[in-house]
Amino acid sequence: MQLSDESDPHRSKKVKLEDNKREDSISDTASAFDREMTHPLGPMTGFGVPNEVSKVISRELPVGLADKPYFYFENVAIAPTGVWKTISRFLYEIEPEFVDSKYFCAAMRKRGYVHNLPIHNRSPLLPIPPLTIREAFPSTQKWRPSWDKRTKLNCLVTSKAPATVTYKLRKILEKFDDEPPQDVQQNVLQQIRKWNLMWVGKNKLAPLEPDEYEMLLGFPKDHTRGGGVTQTDRYKALGNAFQVVMLLSITLHVLLSVCLLYH
Repeated sequence: MQLSDESDPHRSKKVKLEDNKREDSISDTASAFDREMTHPLGPMTGFGVPNEVSKVISRELPVGLADKPYFYFENVAIAPTGVWKTISRFLYEIEPEFVDSKYFCAAMRKRGYVHNLPIHNRSPLLPIPPLTIREAFPSTQKWRPSWDKRTKLNCLVTSKAPATVTYKLRKILEKFDDEPPQDVQQNVLQQIRKWNLMWVGKNKLAPLEPDEYEMLLGFPKDHTRGGGVTQTDRYKALGNAFQVVMLLSITLHVLLSVCLLYH
């Protein structure tokens, strides 16, 4: 998380007015789009996650699918209405499993899976990363105001916040000697959550760096660095990546057990 002393570009009132209109239009469109999406209910622990107490789950697979060969399909959990029913229909009517990576790291990442893997005796093959923002980024806590009560980051996206966003937030916060009014807090927090911003100084916020994405997703440091890969490329790749510990806990541990059983 690095913060540069970027300057606010000079723009006319007309341009700013058009920007505000565009933001309102985008917000209205997003709200309409959200109403057409299916949001899985419940805590999203799927058929059970290793570090959570879950009720015993059992399922019946169609005849001939309860054994090898195994297959595994993944997609974002929040999808347009009817998408998961269609996916399930094309994959032997198997019930989707919805899991949130917040049980495996400090960032939420809601995903759905259709597979015929065994669902019992799951356990992580790798150490589970820190599960809260405080644990994952302890150095940021001294700058974090009491009204930022986040414990988890939102889903990691494929790009970082524009410099103008962090600049404007800093300028807003600098207007107040003490805590800003509640409406200002809410507006600032909305942007903080949207872009997963972190506190790096007094009134200063910055986006996560690619190596911090890697840590949250369970990849080794600098896993996506080198070979002519740009920072933009790294954000895009990591924003579309699996949460490694979650993936290994759900799939490879079970497959390893099956392989040992057959050998």
